[in-house]
Amino acid sequence: MAIAKIFYNKSIIVVSLAKNEKGGEMKKLIAIFGLAVSVFMNAAKEDLNHSTKILVDFIVMSPEKQGLRIINEELSNEQLVEFSGVSEKFHDFAKPVIQERTTRQKAVFEQNVKGDVLNLSDGDINYIFPGVFKGFGNLKILEFPGNKLTNIAPGTFDELVSLELLDLSRNQLNNIAQGAFNGLRKLKSLYLDHNELEKVDPEVFKRLGNLITLDLQNNKLTNIDPNVFKGLGKLKWLRLEGNKLSEGNKKALREALPKNVNIYY
Repeated sequence: MAIAKIFYNKSIIVVSLAKNEKGGEMKKLIAIFGLAVSVFMNAAKEDLNHSTKILVDFIVMSPEKQGLRIINEELSNEQLVEFSGVSEKFHDFAKPVIQERTTRQKAVFEQNVKGDVLNLSDGDINYIFPGVFKGFGNLKILEFPGNKLTNIAPGTFDELVSLELLDLSRNQLNNIAQGAFNGLRKLKSLYLDHNELEKVDPEVFKRLGNLITLDLQNNKLTNIDPNVFKGLGKLKWLRLEGNKLSEGNKKALREALPKNVNIYY
C-alpha cells in the first residue's frame, strides 16, 4: 500500500509518497497523491490561498533537474530549511542548495564587517541561515534593523560568543524560537522593537544572564509571562511601550522583576 504524508505551513504543501515493498505502480502513487491533496485542501482551505504551492516528493518529481529547479526558484530560505527534513530524498535535494545559499550569505556578511562590528541595516534579508556566523566569534556588535526577517531559528547566533549588542529592530519578526539566543552569554543589549511579535516564549531569554537592556516596544504583545525575564539578573532597562498589555499583566511584571529594573510601558 502506498503512503502519502503531508507537511504544510500555509504557503507550501509538501506531499511525501512512499512505495510499497514490491515497488507499487506510479499510477497508484499519483492517484493517492491527488486524493491526499484534495482531502487536505478541503480540510484546510480557510488557511490556504492562491499563492500556496504544492510539491510532490521526488518519487513523482522527475527528472531530477525539475526537482532542483523548484527548490532553487520556488522555495524561500526559511521553507527550504524547514522542509529539508520532510524525507530523505527531499533532504538530499535541498542540502546542496542550503549550503550554496549559506555560503553566498556568509560572503555578503564578511564584506560588511568592520573591526568587531557587522552592520546590515535597511536591507532585504529575510532569513539568517543557521551556521552562517561560523568564524565570526570576535564580533561584538551585530546590527540588522530594517530588514525583512520574520523568524529566528534555534541556534542562529550560537557562534557569536563575544557579541554584546544585537539589533533586530524594524523587521517583521512574528516568531523567535526557543534557543534562538543560545550562545550569547556576553550579550548586554537586545533590540527587538518595531516588529510583529504577539508572544514571547518563556525560555527565549533564559541564557542571557548579562543582558542589561531589552527593548520590546511597538510589537503586538497583549500578555507577557513574567517568567520570561527569569534569570536576567543584570537587567536594568525594559521597554514595552506601544504594546497592548493589560493593567493586570503590567502589575504582574512589575512585581516579578527587581525594583531596580526600569520598566517603560
